[in-house]
Amino acid sequence: MKTWISAPIKNQVILICSITTYLFLRLLVATDFLTNEKFSNSQYLIFGILITLGFAISSVAFILYRTNKTTKAS
Repeated sequence: MKTWISAPIKNQVILICSITTYLFLRLLVATDFLTNEKFSNSQYLIFGILITLGFAISSVAFILYRTNKTTKAS
């Protein structure tokens, strides 16, 4: 598990990004979130937090991968 956090490899980054994208699209399609007006502000806030968290995890994994790839090449 340590490599997932400190030095993810290419396949792990692809897996993390694809899971995040799948969950985002699944949540949009399953809830009709963008086309239905019955959601409250707190539901929009929760949705935003979940999407931001997924984006942050994917971004950090990609940045760590690129950093480790650059330091190994030097």
